Amino acid sequence: MLADLGSLFVEWHGRAQGNLPDGHQAADLVWDGFFPFYTAQSKRILFVGREARGIAGYHYIDVLMPAYCGKRIGRTPLNNCLMHRRMFYITYGVNNGFPAYSDVPYATELAETFATRDGISFAFMNLSKISNEEKSWQTKWGRVDASLKVSEASVCLEEREVEILRPDVVISMNLGERLKRLGKLTGIERTPEVRAYRLDAGQAKGILLLDTWHFAAPRKRDEEHYYNPIQKALRNHGG
Repeated sequence: MLADLGSLFVEWHGRAQGNLPDGHQAADLVWDGFFPFYTAQSKRILFVGREARGIAGYHYIDVLMPAYCGKRIGRTPLNNCLMHRRMFYITYGVNNGFPAYSDVPYATELAETFATRDGISFAFMNLSKISNEEKSWQTKWGRVDASLKVSEASVCLEEREVEILRPDVVISMNLGERLKRLGKLTGIERTPEVRAYRLDAGQAKGILLLDTWHFAAPRKRDEEHYYNPIQKALRNHGG
């Protein structure tokens, strides 16, 4: 899987040469993939975000692995990082039969065994490979679309990345119409919190895709807007 991702990113890098906006270089792109023991999980979860922030030229997994193990993102404790703690809680819930939310360990506790044989793990990819290096947290959709344009082909490179990762469940973060870059979508349910689809990404067929609120949304609540709705969708449609 690592070798296949490496080959894909070499191709992606080649396409990006001279085709990025605002002075960005192909060497600045941020690659991503999966953490150790992702393939050993009872349910392989692939989270799909929008864009990296502040890590141009680095590999997302290489940056986040020591951050998770150190239990903080930059200077912020892991428990206070909305996006990352929510990914931890959802991954734990999916792979442990969704216990009551109050029984889910804190993210800092889950980090103690993260990406080991005894702990949780997941895959992660951003739709855009261009890092947002500005102070504003708002998504730079123009750059996201510029990144997507680089990867356009008869089969988009984003779809090929999903095919390589072969998740059981994809959880995307409010990507709207851009979800089609991940493959062929068939809608199966829509609620205020989750839009559920079946996704065919190349030879990876029938994947359950749940498009939710962005995991970094500050006005959403972990249990009400993520944990319970995702649990319900998985029980209704499997993974």
